[in-house]
Amino acid sequence: MKMLWYSFKVLMVCAGSLGAGWYVYQRSMEISALPTPTPQRAQLTVEVVRTTRTQLEDQIQYVGSVQALATVQVRSRVDGYIQEMPYNLGEEVLRDQILIQLDPSRDLELVQQASSALKVAEAQLQAKQHARDLAQEEWARMDKFINSNVYTEQQRLQLTTQLDIAKAEVALAEAQVDSARSAWQSRKLELEELEMRAPMSGIVAERLAEPGDLARVDLPLITLVNIESVRVTVHVSEMDYRLVTVGQKATLQVDALPGQSFIGTVQRKSPVLDPGTRTAIVEIEVPNADYLLKPGMHARATIVCSNPRQAITVPTASLVDRDGQSLVYVFDQEHGTVKAQSVQTGIMLTDIVEILAGITENTPVVRLGSSMVEDGQEVAVSWAK
Repeated sequence: MKMLWYSFKVLMVCAGSLGAGWYVYQRSMEISALPTPTPQRAQLTVEVVRTTRTQLEDQIQYVGSVQALATVQVRSRVDGYIQEMPYNLGEEVLRDQILIQLDPSRDLELVQQASSALKVAEAQLQAKQHARDLAQEEWARMDKFINSNVYTEQQRLQLTTQLDIAKAEVALAEAQVDSARSAWQSRKLELEELEMRAPMSGIVAERLAEPGDLARVDLPLITLVNIESVRVTVHVSEMDYRLVTVGQKATLQVDALPGQSFIGTVQRKSPVLDPGTRTAIVEIEVPNADYLLKPGMHARATIVCSNPRQAITVPTASLVDRDGQSLVYVFDQEHGTVKAQSVQTGIMLTDIVEILAGITENTPVVRLGSSMVEDGQEVAVSWAK
């Protein structure tokens, strides 16, 4: 009897399990037959602006470094110990002012010796000239009685010889004076070379020695720079080379002086291009009366290559590159959607881009969010002020 009751409970459990399984199966089939719901795309908010007509100029932009208009390293022509260096780093110097004075004690002594030797040579010359004059007078007296028997032939020969010797001694003394004077002048020049003067007006950029140091002919002692105007050298590509001519205006900006611009002029243009980089050197000169621009600053130079003209522009942020094609997204105010529009671009500046074809003036285009939208997408709009 117990066995029958146990078998009955097992059959009841199995029947319950089969019923539950059949219900789950039927329910899953009903759910799978229902259509899959399409996920709703979240609406994106974008900023929209209208295209405007702006005055533009053809410009090319390059980077370079600010350089001094002139840089000079002052060196000594002779070895010697530095006695004075009156100008320090950053001080202004005028042309021909003394920058460095070497110890002149030894050269002063040599100049004094040369001066004394010159005086001795001049005194000897005077003595020889006096002896020549006496010989000349004696010979003239003899010549006055040439037709008489006052002087013998031997006396005449002797007087003539004495006069010739006196003249030769004067010539020798004159040569000795010239030699002594040359030596004296040479010593004076050596003394003057101990004073190193500024070859130009400028500012002390480097002071590479101090009083007491030994100056040598192969070592620079002071560096002077002229920054009343500065030069910016840029390397222009072969594509832009034809656009650049001497005399064009250029605008210079440096990171160290945000918000400030400096106007310069293209002064020089290399006639050849570097075959390795396919670029040519162009030098821009910029007035720098306030000395705000310093050599070594990183500069961005914008060269104006044409006369101003009116052009349709969009913000740089509105332009999107898709598969090599330039696009903007035009806002359809009626349907609240955006449409991808292919455009042809012209000049590209830092914040705006010239549009040559594709859209017209006053067209609403997406600025912020242009890289996140798709063609035909519905968007919420915030109009730029």
